[in-house]
Amino acid sequence: SVLVAPVTEELAFRAILYNVLREWCKWMGMEFIGNLFAVLFTAVLFAALHQRTSVYLLMTCGAGVVYGLVRWRTDNVVPAMASHFAYNATVLLFLDH
Repeated sequence: SVLVAPVTEELAFRAILYNVLREWCKWMGMEFIGNLFAVLFTAVLFAALHQRTSVYLLMTCGAGVVYGLVRWRTDNVVPAMASHFAYNATVLLFLDH
């Protein structure tokens, strides 16, 4: 779960959906907000699908924004996967007792 979730979720959210949203913004003539829209939309959807409590919702939305910004700045999903893996591993090691 610590390795599989980051890979599959980042492929779904920050590779496939991110690119679809960016291309949709281009098609709608809103290319200037494409990356930002993709980052925010995928983060909110990511958080909604991980919702347990309101605090957890905010934490996962923040994490989703970070993963999205990493994806945007590097133009590569692999660093986002690594960030997601590091977050999950940290939670497992230190918080999930």
